[in-house]
Amino acid sequence: MVQQAISTKEELAKSLGVTDQRQFEPTIRRKYLLKGDDECYAKARKASDRFEHGYLGYEVIRTHVEAGRHRLADYVRACIFHLTDVPAESIERLLRAPYDKPVGHWPLAKYLRGTLQGKVDQLAAAGSAYPFVKWNPVVTACALGPDGQIKMTTRDRFTAELGDGATSTQRSYGVWEPR
Repeated sequence: MVQQAISTKEELAKSLGVTDQRQFEPTIRRKYLLKGDDECYAKARKASDRFEHGYLGYEVIRTHVEAGRHRLADYVRACIFHLTDVPAESIERLLRAPYDKPVGHWPLAKYLRGTLQGKVDQLAAAGSAYPFVKWNPVVTACALGPDGQIKMTTRDRFTAELGDGATSTQRSYGVWEPR
């Protein structure tokens, strides 16, 4: 790899061929963090934008995320290792099986579905842009099973934050392990 002396953000942008400063950080993510994997970048950005702006259902967003989540996590892990003083041979080992599969501390996805109702001007509570539910999960028991799997029991409390006169009805609550 050829290294060059770059001392400013503007010099780095120029070396990357970035003329629009709004494209500076996305270019860094795509070229360096994701090693030029444009497909992975596009999938992650599409899922992120659709989640952030709320113009696609969660079930559909989830399918987009599943398609590239592990690949994206692999890139982030590798980048973290390379930015630290971890020896190269250790990094190589950590990026191979069985350590190559990302595992979170809470490998569960939880979904709450319901219906908002009311003949009101504003479904959201005063001062909020959107109606939302406060989700307060409490771990009531946690133990390591004989199979090495964590066995956990939780109690969840949901509190809807809605505008005056609006109500919510909980239809379903689901928990599953992400793929």
